[in-house]
Amino acid sequence: MYYGVLKMHCRIDRISSSEFSLLKITFTAINGASRSYMKRASPKLKFMNVVPVKEQMYPGPDFPAIEFPNPEGNSLDLSIATADAAESRLILDNDPDAERLAVSEKLENDSS
Repeated sequence: MYYGVLKMHCRIDRISSSEFSLLKITFTAINGASRSYMKRASPKLKFMNVVPVKEQMYPGPDFPAIEFPNPEGNSLDLSIATADAAESRLILDNDPDAERLAVSEKLENDSS
């Protein structure tokens, strides 16, 4: 039921399928909590080009890939580097317990 409601509220149908199929999305779970959720949600939302921040996809008690485990801190640094390497335009950045989400978009003038 949850994934059906999620799909209903994400108005992806407003984006042409050819544009959407080219969209690369970089995703980080920071400490792995939302990794399994995103694996299930991505195909339902037709997110076919999801690039994971591999260093932040699995749980670790010391948060080894970041200094401060929140989207407001430096957690986006690794996401931005991963997105740049993958030429991804959009970043979805969950906090460690998956209750908050930071969304960043790289603009044409190279800012976000």
